[in-house]
Amino acid sequence: MRDIFAIASVVNYIGDRFKSLADSAVVEIGRIPASKGIPLALRFIVAEMRRQSADAKGAATQVKGLLGDVHRAMLSAMASAENGVRRAEEGAKVANTTGDSIRRLANALRDSSQAAKDIAVVAQQQDHGIDQVLKAMNEIFRASEETVVSTHSVADQARTLDRIARRLGQTVRSS
Repeated sequence: MRDIFAIASVVNYIGDRFKSLADSAVVEIGRIPASKGIPLALRFIVAEMRRQSADAKGAATQVKGLLGDVHRAMLSAMASAENGVRRAEEGAKVANTTGDSIRRLANALRDSSQAAKDIAVVAQQQDHGIDQVLKAMNEIFRASEETVVSTHSVADQARTLDRIARRLGQTVRSS
């Protein structure tokens, strides 16, 4: 862009030089005595020099205007790029934060899973303990039933012995 601006400045300078030459030619034409007449070709050359001077200056002004537009567009593009970089950096921070949260969540889930496994093991142990208690209670119940049956049997036998002892006591007294 600097090179193009320099070229536009040179074109502007050349336009100024053409105008200066045309102005000098007009001055010189003015010095020619009216009696000699001014050649038509000379007048045409001066007019053409002025026209080309104006064209060159106009082209230089257009180029400089375009360069200004390009410069503003570049500044806008740079601002947009900086904004994009800033947003990308913010997105990266959010992604990192999200990644950290997911890692913490994964650790918490792993810990919860281990706790659930531990609870399941304890529950199985409690279930096994309850089964053993039930078995022991069943055995106590059976032993109690056997004791009741044995006690009834002993009571029956004691009654029988009591009857036998009474008869024996009657028999001994009677004899």
